Amino acid sequence: MNVQQAPPPSRAEVADTRRLINDGIASSAELLDDEVILFEFLCECGASSCDEVVHLTVAQYHVRRVGAVVAHPTL
Repeated sequence: MNVQQAPPPSRAEVADTRRLINDGIASSAELLDDEVILFEFLCECGASSCDEVVHLTVAQYHVRRVGAVVAHPTL
């Protein structure tokens, strides 16, 4: 039996998946209605090996989300 493995996800697919997760984190965090708490968002650089997190308030997340990716500081 010849089992083919799926190709690894592309950088864009990784980034898109993390963006969806981050949007879910932000939506849940908004329920707390707190402008001071820092939440851990996943880095959206697209590297499947990246395990960096970005610490932001919900307001900071929304500001960075406009036209950009949420990524670790070296990007």
